[in-house]
Amino acid sequence: MKKILLVAALLLPSLITIAQEMNNALTPRRQGLAVIAALEAKGDQAGLETALAEAFDKGLTVSEAKEALSQLYAYTGFPRSLNALGTLKKVLDARLAAGIHDNPGKDADPLPAGYDALKQGTEVQTRLTGKPFNYSFVPATDYYLKAHLFGDIFARDNLSHADREIVTVCAISALPGCEPQLMAHVSGARNMGVSDDELRSLPGLLEAKVGLAEAERLRGALGTVSGDAHRVVETVDFSIWPKGQPNTAYAQYFTGNSYLAQLDGGLANVTFEPGCRNNWHIHHRQVQVLVCVAGRGWYQEWGKPAVPLVPGTVIEIPEGAKHWHGAARDSWMQHLTYHKDVREGASNEWLEPVTGEQYDAVGRKTLVACFSATGTTAAVAKDLAEVTGATLYEIKPAVKYTEADLDWRDKQSRSSLEMRDRSSRPAIVKDLDDAGSYDVIYIGFPVWWYTAPTLINTFIEAYGFQGKTVIFFATSGGSSIDEARAEFKKQYPEVNVKAGKTLNDASREDIKAWVDSL
Repeated sequence: MKKILLVAALLLPSLITIAQEMNNALTPRRQGLAVIAALEAKGDQAGLETALAEAFDKGLTVSEAKEALSQLYAYTGFPRSLNALGTLKKVLDARLAAGIHDNPGKDADPLPAGYDALKQGTEVQTRLTGKPFNYSFVPATDYYLKAHLFGDIFARDNLSHADREIVTVCAISALPGCEPQLMAHVSGARNMGVSDDELRSLPGLLEAKVGLAEAERLRGALGTVSGDAHRVVETVDFSIWPKGQPNTAYAQYFTGNSYLAQLDGGLANVTFEPGCRNNWHIHHRQVQVLVCVAGRGWYQEWGKPAVPLVPGTVIEIPEGAKHWHGAARDSWMQHLTYHKDVREGASNEWLEPVTGEQYDAVGRKTLVACFSATGTTAAVAKDLAEVTGATLYEIKPAVKYTEADLDWRDKQSRSSLEMRDRSSRPAIVKDLDDAGSYDVIYIGFPVWWYTAPTLINTFIEAYGFQGKTVIFFATSGGSSIDEARAEFKKQYPEVNVKAGKTLNDASREDIKAWVDSL
């Protein structure tokens, strides 16, 4: 038996790709400012060394680098700012020793006599926020913001206000939990003259030079500020569990990109990009163990509901069980894997890919509800539930139909009377307690008198299904499901009725092909 132990963003407007983002509207100088700011906030001194050298090679001056890293003490704290300034000195010393003389640049001009930092800072803050702002809860902090940050620091003219907001936005992108401030400074950057094209260039730059988490955080803020639909992607920290190399040896058995890192002791760490999953497969003569260590994903055995994978989830996959595992659509995922109880002749059998319908059904609940008078429709429903990983439910009449009730040649039989009066609503057993929790409902029935039994109307009206996706299937001696579907679509406009199908003598492969086509 399977053992499961639970141990204690955004794609800006959605069609923008990283390649499009990297078609950079930023000057090389501003690209350098953006990258060193994010690395300072992240505390990545090794990455900062490389980024500073690249920025100097592309025209950033020493004065501008000093100014950006000094300004950031107000956003990331003195410790990170001082560490970064120490790294800057190290880089400059090494370059000078190598005979490279970097452009010192121009220092800030002295402030005029009688300069009023509080007055000037209040004006700058008002321009940045778009309206007057007073932090009356802590007056001292309000003064520091106005007089020191926006009065003293922003008055130094070796960086423009737009430069400073690019520095600030990219630094806060590297600070988890600061999303409200990040969104405020995205708006502030616009107000200070940073163009939308420049802002859209930043996430791709950060992903390439700093990290995916920082890029996704900024994509989320940009989408929220601009009002564009976006999807936050959960990232993982590859410094904890290594990403490894592209899993090319098994790429043919995966949908999407995966990565493999071989560890000591027979362990392997597999990293899945969002939406990536492996094919259905079976382990013969061995038990595979999965230990989720980062991100979110899914594990599913054939015919059973999917199990969430979150850090700490441990799954022992039974020998011979058909299954798949992979990342959630909106998250990277990493799991460790190893085999135990390995016997001679152990092997893996790779099968068909997990279809889009099967994958999309994970995380949403699917119900296969079926009324079957003779067992024919019930057999199809069982196969359909296994193919879709759905819950199987029998629609039961309160009074079971007898053979005489089903005699269509008898005009006075129970079924004949019910079908002649389309307003009839035969009573059913109401024991589907969680009907509202299902997102997709397949409803099956035998075709009677060219349409659905009125018992199906009773079922729909008993549970509503407003806003749900309902897909009908049927068995029949020769009639189509089209009339029944047309009637339901007219009777229940609040239900999303999708195309149905008659599944007479349908094999499991036929059912799978139909589900995949929906």
